Amino acid sequence: MTVEVVTWITSDMAAVASAGIAVTHREHSQGVIFVTCHNKHDSVQPNWQALADFSMTLVIYVGIACCSQSQRSLSEAGMAAAMSVAVIQSATLSVQAGLLTTLARLPADLQDSDLGSPNIIVIGEVVRDADVLGAIVLDDLQQALG
Repeated sequence: MTVEVVTWITSDMAAVASAGIAVTHREHSQGVIFVTCHNKHDSVQPNWQALADFSMTLVIYVGIACCSQSQRSLSEAGMAAAMSVAVIQSATLSVQAGLLTTLARLPADLQDSDLGSPNIIVIGEVVRDADVLGAIVLDDLQQALG
């Protein structure tokens, strides 16, 4: 397998691009926030209330491991149960897989899926306007970047 490093393209941005998600689509979000549920001290968690209040696209690294906690915390913070969610596994690889769901259904739909790591979870209105999940393959992305 040949690997090419594309400077300034991070794994999170490659993942959302490969799923056809414009994280700052002008009709839905003026920004994007990247967080992880995993840190050195399990007692320290993201400020879910603030994240729900910002109304920006939320990208959660390794989100499957903490999806139930994230879903519960965002729901308790007032995020709409119908908020669109995408889960992207193995982004930009030939084995890329994904799931489109809602915040309310996230834990149950993930449990019913075969998705695992590596993954990211994208939460926000921008997910509704995504191209067919996984429609942009790595070759197309590389070609677009020149």
